[in-house]
Amino acid sequence: MVKYLLQFVKNLLITILFLISTGLSTNAQGIKNRYIRLPLSEHCKTLMIPQKNKQEVFIKISFEKGGKAQYFTKKNLSLTLTWNIKNNPDDPTTFEDSIVLNKSNFNTGEDFIECRFETPILPANITQFLTLKFHETTSNQTFVMFDRITNTNDYTFPFYAQKSSSNFPLFDQYCQTNDTIVFKSLVLDSISVKHITPTDSLALPPMYLGLNPYLNSNTVTYFKISPTTKWVPTSPGLYVFSYPNQSSKISIVVLQHKFPTFTKVKQLINSLQYITTNDEQTTLLGATNQKEALDELLINLTGDQNLAKNIVKNYFKRVTEANKLFTTTKEGWKTDKGMIYIIFGAPDKVYFENGHEDWSYEKNPLYNELNFYFKHKLTSEGYIFELERLKDYQEIWIAIIEKWRKGLIK
Repeated sequence: MVKYLLQFVKNLLITILFLISTGLSTNAQGIKNRYIRLPLSEHCKTLMIPQKNKQEVFIKISFEKGGKAQYFTKKNLSLTLTWNIKNNPDDPTTFEDSIVLNKSNFNTGEDFIECRFETPILPANITQFLTLKFHETTSNQTFVMFDRITNTNDYTFPFYAQKSSSNFPLFDQYCQTNDTIVFKSLVLDSISVKHITPTDSLALPPMYLGLNPYLNSNTVTYFKISPTTKWVPTSPGLYVFSYPNQSSKISIVVLQHKFPTFTKVKQLINSLQYITTNDEQTTLLGATNQKEALDELLINLTGDQNLAKNIVKNYFKRVTEANKLFTTTKEGWKTDKGMIYIIFGAPDKVYFENGHEDWSYEKNPLYNELNFYFKHKLTSEGYIFELERLKDYQEIWIAIIEKWRKGLIK
């Protein structure tokens, strides 16, 4: 009996070890096949427009000032762009080409680079990997950027919007009232427009699993415009542009203030909702002098004027960055990605897999490793990245909000 029992235990251990080794092997292979993009401090936005026998690709790269990429924002540089496309990061190159950059295909700002180039028609529904290499011949400086491109309705559009003063699409998906917007398209059908009045809707905490209290809180109107029209928005809110019977949508948030920065005290107070209580918000918004009330609250929270200044400096810097990077169907700070970016900062790594985006945080003393998962989905207002909310986030959320309220986040 003992002999058979020992043999049974031995066989069971062999089976368990086999299952564990198989699981580890599968997991390692899965991680290997996931695509790692650079951190969001060098954030890349891609837009593809189908032409008759080619695909036109537009890229905007945003980055923090002072980094290597900023070198290439200087004027009058002899720049060459080389790019290649692969089916997987480790596969052979399927297409490669290069162009000399000039005013027609390249644009720069203090913290961004925009460029345009052409590729063959990509296979449908297959995510491919794009490597961009900017090279300046005189000084032999090189900057490399990565992104993924997918020939689907999620990323490929039959038309795009741009400001009349620009040669590039409105990547950031926001503009001011009275800006002049033009549309570029091979199709002459009229464009359907859905206007949604501004809403106070903002992202809910990552552990919140209840019904969204912000649903159905705005007014919607519809109209059409010609694709050749120079459109000038006069009312703030969200505008969603689409062709009849097509799922692709372009969303533009129209604002009156100096977005993406906030200059009014009320805007600053509103954006603090992630780290303040409802009672604190009510007190701040109802104060006769909101600036003094805000200063008093922050000093009371931290017990130190310098720590209070840390909250103002660091929190609102992230709010501005979130507005630049994540504005889609609403201001960037109100989105799921914006909320996580503001509270936790830029992730250490970003993974893409099967229509999901995984943000990985690995360098914080509050946790060994933390991951947030976003699903790219089409809503009636356009494409968004929706956070997968879990109760497991509650403990870490409370801990990091407490650090914010004490002025300890840098």
